[in-house]
Amino acid sequence: MSERRLSNKQVVALIILAAVTGYVLGRLSTNLNIAFAPSAPHVDSSEYVRADPGPESEDSPIVPTAGAPFLGPASAPVTIVEFSDFQCPYCSRATPILHELLEQNDDDLKIVFRNLPLGMHADAGPAAHAALAAHAQGQFWSYHDQLFANQRALDAQSLRSYAEDIDLDMDAFGASLEDELLAQQVASDAGLARRLGINGTPSFLVNGIPVTGAQPAAEFQRIIDTELEAFHKYAEALPHNCDDPQRVQQQQRRQQRRRRRRPQPQPQQQ
Repeated sequence: MSERRLSNKQVVALIILAAVTGYVLGRLSTNLNIAFAPSAPHVDSSEYVRADPGPESEDSPIVPTAGAPFLGPASAPVTIVEFSDFQCPYCSRATPILHELLEQNDDDLKIVFRNLPLGMHADAGPAAHAALAAHAQGQFWSYHDQLFANQRALDAQSLRSYAEDIDLDMDAFGASLEDELLAQQVASDAGLARRLGINGTPSFLVNGIPVTGAQPAAEFQRIIDTELEAFHKYAEALPHNCDDPQRVQQQQRRQQRRRRRRPQPQPQQQ
């Protein structure tokens, strides 16, 4: 009888020990996961703008601009992200409007180009790839202007001819035309547009505020002026020893987020 009672005590003791051990190990595992979890990657706020998702949202998706061709200063307080198609006549009309805005706004405006070749335009995809091949040689905007000036001739031979016209290294250009990474970049731009609800060209995000179509420069300037006013108003409220434009932009975005609307899907334009 005494041996049986001893065995029962051992069983109870083992159960209690197992429960305590499980609790301790669980707590230890949680602490280790917290301690060794990878930290969030650093993101330079000059390499993205925020697209406002609507007044009911507490946050907004990041629109990456790093690596994309751009005009203007990298740290400008206002950024226009353009989604464009080299075969779209409306996109061609937008080009002089954007140049006018750059001249009017000096160091306050950056324009970022993103490709959105539409399915109805057979030559738009290859033209976008070729433009990125020119970008690899630092000649995106010269090539961009050639493509829009010759929208009716975007066949393979013409794409090479325009590269010769701006004195690109043709061996390097040819190699870039075969570069799968550049093709993926074009597809990535188009995927980004879809995630933002953009399916027509030209489409723009002015510090995250959607503008659809080749609107007059005055319409863009109205938004730019509002953004600059908010930027400078917040900058004046910062401590005198704080000159961080990224911080100003982040606060500006939070203050204005609720008055904006999500970009709505638009019918494709030819």
